[in-house]
This record gives sequence, C-alpha cells and structure tokens, in this order.
Amino acid sequence: LTPSAFSGPHQINRALHIAGGDVQATVRSLRERYSIAVWFWLGEASGASERSGMIVTGPGGESLRAQQSADHRVQLVLEESSTLSAMRADEWHLAILVRDGKEVRVHVDGQEKPEIARTLPVRSMGNRVSFGRGLQGKLDEIAVFGRVLTPAEIAGFWKISRLGQ
Repeated sequence: LTPSAFSGPHQINRALHIAGGDVQATVRSLRERYSIAVWFWLGEASGASERSGMIVTGPGGESLRAQQSADHRVQLVLEESSTLSAMRADEWHLAILVRDGKEVRVHVDGQEKPEIARTLPVRSMGNRVSFGRGLQGKLDEIAVFGRVLTPAEIAGFWKISRLGQ
C-alpha cells in the first residue's frame, strides 16, 4: 500500500471501496431539512470507462449520481441536472447534498454557491440513507447532519480538509 495525497505522505487512506454494492444507514432524526457530506474518488487503476453509480440517496428520495466518461472525467447528476464542470475522477472531491424542504442543492469541493439547485418534492421520508449503489470507487468521511449546512460551513469543511496538503 502506498500513501495518497488525500491522507498525506505518512498515512494509508482506509476509505470504503465500493465495487457494485452499497452501504445503508438508518438515521432516525432526519426530517425535511438535512445535509449529507461525502468525499468520493473514482480513479480506478483498471483505466477509465463510461460508468455511473449513486454517491448518495437521501431519505427524501433524492439521488446524487456520479457519471464518469471515458476520458476519466466525472460529473455529478441530480435528477436531470448535472454539474457544469467535469472533475478529474482520480482526485478526491467533496460533495454535499443539502435538502431544505423542497429545495435540494449540491455543493462541490467547498464552493459556497451550489453546482446544482433544484426544487424536488419529498418522495419518501423514511429513515434510510444509501451510499455507493452501483458505484465503482471509494467513499470516505461521510457525515450526516440533521440540519441545513450554511454556505460558510461548507466552505469551512473544504478549507480545513486542505490544511494538511
């Protein structure tokens, strides 16, 4: 095993490696306002290919999907909306899904302005959150908040994560 830029020169990253399965969690305290933060990496050594998989499906029924192209770029997709910029699949990225009632936003890599903003009805208000369904890659530092994160908090998470690099 070799260290990565994500974990620093003297540590091995122990991220969850997903290859077709998923991880589910029961979170009883979520209502119609919550935030879910997930670090993801899709840079498989086997090479680039066109593929997609879910980063997270929230309890309101919204699903944030990663769509990877053959040129090793990835875009995030929420319903029919996708991020404007294509990110490198072999770099770690932070995605934060925010549900504030019917408003759903996706912030990427600490940006205060969301890359995606949609009005989506709450389709289900269960207590299940699913991560990585059909994804080929790694997920790490997953955090679920029972409230809406502010843009300043989102930017703060990104800044703190970059201090060691």
